[in-house]
Amino acid sequence: MKLSLWLIPPSGDSITEKNPNENNNDRDSVFYRTQKVINDLSAELNGPTFLPHITIVGGIKVRSETEAAVLAEKLRTGLAGFGPVECSFGDALLSATDCWNQALALELVHPSEEFLSLCKLSRNLLGMEQNQVNGCLTFPPPLGVPHMSLYYGDSPPSPRNEYLLEIFGNQKKSIRTHRVMLWKTYPSSAGGVPEWEPLADISLM
Repeated sequence: MKLSLWLIPPSGDSITEKNPNENNNDRDSVFYRTQKVINDLSAELNGPTFLPHITIVGGIKVRSETEAAVLAEKLRTGLAGFGPVECSFGDALLSATDCWNQALALELVHPSEEFLSLCKLSRNLLGMEQNQVNGCLTFPPPLGVPHMSLYYGDSPPSPRNEYLLEIFGNQKKSIRTHRVMLWKTYPSSAGGVPEWEPLADISLM
């Protein structure tokens, strides 16, 4: 079984489902607007829906639900008090035609020290290798950069700036958040996404 640790954009309420909350505070959040873009693209292109997120660590292998629960508690304890994380996004969308889970994404540009420290600490807590090249933390190909996905599937839509406008409007393309979630991300396929489940909701404060 594989797990993933996600950094979640700020929202008005605690959210564990794949549908945006309807209260007014949440409707104005980056979380809500990103979720709407994801839902609209999935409906248009017959893809799966998923929670907006930036992957901190993916491909965490466990042998049982018990082992997953132990890791969740280790992360909850080890990440307590870490503090908020700043993330800034670029002006262009990235698209990969040969990787279903990086089919359309917003690139996290100039990752903040907080973000990189969170990645390193999380991998350390999980007993995983840091995956560095020339001292720099690496991220999975083909994009090879930290990102927030907007669509999962084998036939990605054409990158359009209107998605950026829907999410950020004319405001700064950045978020500041203090929430991570551990998810079961197995089966690891577009068809398996509906079976993914949240295992832990963790505050960094």
